[in-house]
Amino acid sequence: MNILVTGAAGYIGSVCSEFLVSRGMSVIALDSLVEGHRAAVPPQAIFCQVDLGNRPQIEAVFAQHKIDAVMHSPPKLWSPNP
Repeated sequence: MNILVTGAAGYIGSVCSEFLVSRGMSVIALDSLVEGHRAAVPPQAIFCQVDLGNRPQIEAVFAQHKIDAVMHSPPKLWSPNP
């Protein structure tokens, strides 16, 4: 199974990617690296440095890889109280 993980170079995305890889899944790891760290992405994952706001980049990833599922880990959570 091919799973696309967004925010894969962040804390939550990298932990999810590591778990999926350990269970024998194929991971396509997406991150813009604006805040994430490339070293956090498991070496077994296919890494794509793309911005989710760039539709042509996302379409290219979906055209290149057969995606069975998507795990989306947003980059930031908004809170009214900083």
